[in-house]
Amino acid sequence: MKATVFEKLIRKVIREEIDYALRREIKTLKEDLRDEFKPTIVEQSLQHTPIPKNVQTSLKEKIIDHNG
Repeated sequence: MKATVFEKLIRKVIREEIDYALRREIKTLKEDLRDEFKPTIVEQSLQHTPIPKNVQTSLKEKIIDHNG
């Protein structure tokens, strides 16, 4: 085998190895990003503050008076 043919073969093998390693690294990075940006759902219980009756009726009257 001539030296140039051998050199081309070695270069081809190295290129394939580099491509494989880069694809594997990109896949790992994408998985890491997906895991990092997964939304975290946190349940919270909210306490509802009751609306005073006079505010409820005054808002209702304002809406009715404004439309009527």
